[in-house]
Formats: sequence, structure tokens, C-alpha cells
Amino acid sequence: AFSPDNASLAVGTRVGVWMYALDTMQPVTLFETERGMISNVVFSPDGKWVATSNADGIINVREIETQQRVAKIQGWHDGTSRLTFSPDSRYIAASGREYGDIYVWCPKTGQHVTSFKVGGTQKEDEKYPTRFPLCFSPDGQLLAYSTGPCTLTVQNLKTKERFAWLVLDRHLCESGHLYDIVFSPCSQFLAAS
Repeated sequence: AFSPDNASLAVGTRVGVWMYALDTMQPVTLFETERGMISNVVFSPDGKWVATSNADGIINVREIETQQRVAKIQGWHDGTSRLTFSPDSRYIAASGREYGDIYVWCPKTGQHVTSFKVGGTQKEDEKYPTRFPLCFSPDGQLLAYSTGPCTLTVQNLKTKERFAWLVLDRHLCESGHLYDIVFSPCSQFLAAS
């Protein structure tokens, strides 16, 4: 992941996260992991924090300036699929590797803020997808996430009201699982692949 100011690059490995200075491409520091491959690395939009998750589902949030861990969150035991900050950096959201709940925490404290139920199921001979996408709208009011192989849910973060439930085009469903979703800059449109 690239830092918002384009000064740093964070690379997840089996031993932790290497932070590189982009101007020299030299390693600056290593944030070690308890164990397990780092599966996600994301910077907060304000550039204050970097969050990582490992194969055990442990989510660590570190302050860039001090290099200290500010929160350790136990996610899913089988790993975290996706990890994302809200545009204002007030929240961090994550999805698991199976059809489980979506959780939202305060990155500064690791305190649970809210969660959303994912009601997806799979066919008997179907494999679980490897990614369960989720994203915040640019205004930070909505959270969109996969609720099954061919469905998306959009929820209001504050009221927890389901804003929309979308069934994807059958051609998209036939080609496999949902891999990624993103809001348009105006927060009015949602694209899925």
C-alpha cells in the first residue's frame, strides 16, 4: 500500500510489514507480526495510521509517526478478507474469509463500533470466494459489502438502515464471485467486478 502523501510504501510479508521510503526505496522500519502472513495493509486517508491483518485474523493499527501499535483487534480466526478505513479515518471496517459479519471499529482504540450481518450462503459444491469486498462511500455515510455470490448490501453507517440491496447481473454471477466494489466520487453510483 502507498501512503496518502506518496512518501512511503508498506509491503506485507511473512515476518511483518516493511515500510520503505519511496524517494530512496530503502527500508525504514519493520512492523513485526505475531505469526502468519500479512494479508492486508492499508493506510488511513489522513496518513496517521497503517493497519494490517495477518493469517490469524489479528488486525493491528499502528501510528506512523511514533511507530507504536495503538490497537490490536481480534478479527476472524481464519483470516481477514478485506480491511478499509473510512474516508475521514474515524473507522476501520473488515470482512472475514467466509460469509460472516462485517465489523467496524475505532482505529485509535480498537473499540467495536457496529457490525452488519452477512446472510450469504453457498451451494454444496461451491467453494468460498477468497475475497469479500467492502467499501465506504466517499462521504463516509454508507458501507457497501458483499452478502453473497451475487448480491450487495449498502447500509447507512450511523442508522444501520439497509439503504439498498442489489442483485448483480446474471453474467457477472456466472463468471464467478464478486471480487471488488467501489463507489463513485459523488457517492451516487457503485461499480462491481
